Amino acid sequence: MLDQALLSPWQSVGRWLKGDEAATPFEVAHGKDIFEVTKQNPEFNSLLQAGMASDARLVVQVLIRECGDVFRGLRSLVDVGGGTGTMAMAIAEAYPQLKCTVFDLPHVVAPLVGSRKVEVVGGDMFEHTTSGRGAAQVGVARLERCGMCEDPAEMQGGNSFKRGGGKVVIVEMVLNVDDSLPELSETQLLFDLHMMANTSGKQRSEAEWGKLFKSAGFSDYTLKPLLDLRSVIEVYH
Repeated sequence: MLDQALLSPWQSVGRWLKGDEAATPFEVAHGKDIFEVTKQNPEFNSLLQAGMASDARLVVQVLIRECGDVFRGLRSLVDVGGGTGTMAMAIAEAYPQLKCTVFDLPHVVAPLVGSRKVEVVGGDMFEHTTSGRGAAQVGVARLERCGMCEDPAEMQGGNSFKRGGGKVVIVEMVLNVDDSLPELSETQLLFDLHMMANTSGKQRSEAEWGKLFKSAGFSDYTLKPLLDLRSVIEVYH
C-alpha cells in the first residue's frame, strides 16, 4: 500500500470529489483503472500480486485450521480472482481429493500455466466462471467490485455453482462483527477507504452482505469470524 501507484490516488481525492468522469481517485491519478494498470505495467502487477499472495498465505493457514469443514463433501473448488494461486495451492495440498482451479485475468495467471498442483483458467470473472458439480467458489474479487454499482447481477455468476449443488465461499472483512474491539473496526474502515480510492468497491456489514445475497437469488448464508479482521461466509442456494 506504500507504493507510489497506490499513494497517488489519495493526492487526487479532491479532484475526484469535484469531478464526475472518473470512477475512482486511482483513475484520476493514472488515467485508467487499477486492472488496466496491472495489465500494462508488469512491475506494478508483480508487486500487487506479491502483496496479495503474502496476505493469502496467512489467511489460508487459519482458514484450513479453523474452518476446514467448509471443504467437506466437495469434489472441486474454483478460486475466483485467485491471483497467483497461493490459496488454491495450499488448499489442494491440504485436501488432495479436491480438484482446485485458479481463475483470474490471463496476465495474472500466466506464471501458473503448467502447474501440477492446480488447474489454471484465464478470463474475466464478470463475464464467465468455470465450475463443476459439487464445486465451491472461493474468493471475493467478484463481490468486492460489486460495490461499483450495487448490482446483484454481478454476483449471479455463482448460479452455475448453485445448479451443480455447490456454494460460494467468501473470505472477507465484515464490518461491525465485533463492536467490543474498536481498533479492529477502525482498521476495517481504513481498508474500506482503500477500496474506495483504488477499486470503487467497499467493505460491507453483515446486513449489506445479506441483502446482496438475497438480491442475487441465494436463499441462505452462514458467517464465522476469522482472524478478527475477516470472516468466512458460506452462501447457499
